[in-house]
Amino acid sequence: MRRLVVLAVLAIGPSARAFVPPTVEVATGACPRGMAAIPGGTYKPSTEPKEVTLAPFCMDRTEVTVAAYTLCVKEGRCEEPWKWEGSDPSWKEHSMCNFKHPQGRLDHPLNCVDWNLAKAYCAHLGKRLPTDAEWEWVARGGDAGYQYPWGNSPPVITRMNVCGDECVQNAAKVGLTWKAMFPTESDPWVETAPVGSYPPTRFGLYDIAGNACEWIDGGGDDDRPYRGGCWSAWGFTGVEAVVRDTQKATDLKADLGFRCVK
Repeated sequence: MRRLVVLAVLAIGPSARAFVPPTVEVATGACPRGMAAIPGGTYKPSTEPKEVTLAPFCMDRTEVTVAAYTLCVKEGRCEEPWKWEGSDPSWKEHSMCNFKHPQGRLDHPLNCVDWNLAKAYCAHLGKRLPTDAEWEWVARGGDAGYQYPWGNSPPVITRMNVCGDECVQNAAKVGLTWKAMFPTESDPWVETAPVGSYPPTRFGLYDIAGNACEWIDGGGDDDRPYRGGCWSAWGFTGVEAVVRDTQKATDLKADLGFRCVK
């Protein structure tokens, strides 16, 4: 397979310092702490035959972190996801799981989590997984219609956590052969990065491209959808605002996490 503690301070990595964050435009109205207000609108999603109209909603500014999910487990409301194992020949990505990772990684996105656990976590907080149309609307910057979550300019390694040479070398250590989006460049993280390590989108959201791909609502047990460019992404099309794929509801991927909406 190739596969509620809100962090008050977002870690800003060295790769983000070359950028001036864009102006954050949000809808009026209050959202819970740690969530951004997303304006509604009408547009045609890449997955729909006709235009859809979305009401305003709130979305988590970051992907759900290991710290936030761990609290839910300690409170007895959430089941444990797949945890880190240093060596597992049956699944080589096992050493890339963030839950109970020896490095801590509490401010990293939770990964190696299936669709059912992601949905249950959001429900415990009175939230839910985003729909296809909601997630794509956010990734396209709403009515801006961006090609990428940051705009229309081509990807560069300082905009998001994706696969550079560091990713390829790290995968090789566990016997995986991966490609790099930026084969001659590296970033500070061989796998996931702390959430918020790169500049926010138009709506004040982090890691819509890069870091973890994200489960969304919809589909059936054999085709649960997920969105976004993962940290293992190696092609420019893999981080476009419309990128979408599916996995079984019980599938686990080291580059797949989630965020909630309300």
